[in-house]
Amino acid sequence: MLATQLDRLKQIIPAGRPVVYFDYAVYGNVGDLLIHKASDHFFQLNRNRILDAYNLQNYAKALNKRLPREAIIVFQGGGNLGDLYPRHDRLRFDVLRAFPDHRAVILPQTAYYENKRSARDTVQAYCGFENLTVCLRDRRSLDLFLEAGAERIELLPDMAHVLDGSAFVAAACNGARPVPHGDLNFMRQPWRIEDAQDEVCPFDLPTIEVWNWPEYLTEREKRRIRFARKLHRWDGKRVHSSLPWRLWRRSRDLILSRAVHFFAGHERIHTNRLHGGIFGLLCDRDIVFYDTGYGKLAGYYETWLSDDQRADFAGAVRRAEAVV
Repeated sequence: MLATQLDRLKQIIPAGRPVVYFDYAVYGNVGDLLIHKASDHFFQLNRNRILDAYNLQNYAKALNKRLPREAIIVFQGGGNLGDLYPRHDRLRFDVLRAFPDHRAVILPQTAYYENKRSARDTVQAYCGFENLTVCLRDRRSLDLFLEAGAERIELLPDMAHVLDGSAFVAAACNGARPVPHGDLNFMRQPWRIEDAQDEVCPFDLPTIEVWNWPEYLTEREKRRIRFARKLHRWDGKRVHSSLPWRLWRRSRDLILSRAVHFFAGHERIHTNRLHGGIFGLLCDRDIVFYDTGYGKLAGYYETWLSDDQRADFAGAVRRAEAVV
C-alpha cells in the first residue's frame, strides 16, 4: 500500500506538532479536494492540531501574524508547483519569506516548468529556504530539484493514498455495486488545439462520461463551491476567521463522498486524470492510465504504480487504441 510510503512524513512533520495549513483548494478540481481531505486525515492520525488554514483568497491575512515557534507551516500538495499555476508559487514564496524561521513542508507535488530559465530560478529560490522540505511525487520532479542542488527533498506518493482503507472511503463505497464489465471512460480532453495535428481520440465520444471535473460536478455542488469562494473572499477583506474553512470542509466531504461512490460503481476506469485513477484505486478497481500534455501521469505511474496489478499504463491517448 502506498499509504505506508507516506509514513516518512511522520519524521518530517513530527507527531503532536501544531501546523498552519496553506493553499487548500476551494474550487472545482475534485482531485485537489481529495488531497485536502487526505491531508486532514494525516494530521488527525499524527495528532497534529491545525491552528489555522488559508487558501489563495485569504492567505494575505496570515503574513503579518506571529505564529507559535513550534508551529510547522504546511503547503498542500498536488500538481501546481511550476509556471502553469504561478499564483500558487507566489503564495508559497510570500509565506516562506514572512516566516523564514519556521519549519515548512510542501506536501507531495509534481513540479513542471515550461520555461527552463524559470525552472532553474524558481527551484533555486526554493532551495534558498533553509527550513523548507519539498516533497515530490515523481522522479522527474525530484531530478529537477536535484539538478539545482536541493538537499531537503523527499520522494513521496500523492497524499490521497493516506485515505486507503479509511472509514471515510469505506462509508462512501457502501452500497456501490460495480456493473459487470462496466467500464468508465473518465477523460479530460487530452489535446490542445496547437497539439492536435492528426491526433484522433480513440474513444467513442458518447461513451466519455466526463471531459473534466467541472462537467462532473452537479449544480448543487457548484453552488456549494461558489458560496465557499464568496465566503473566503469576504474573509480575505475582513478580520480572518476559521469559519470559511470549517464550513467548506463539510461541503468538501459531501462532494468527495459522492465521487468515491461514483467511481466504486465501475469495474474498470480509463482515465487521463491522475485522481480519477487514484479514486478508483481507493475503491480497489482496475485502472488504465493515459497520459496527456507534460507527462504527469506517465511519471507518476512509473514511480509508484508499475508493480500494482490493478493499474496499467496505455501511453498517450493517440497510441492507446489497442487497450480500449
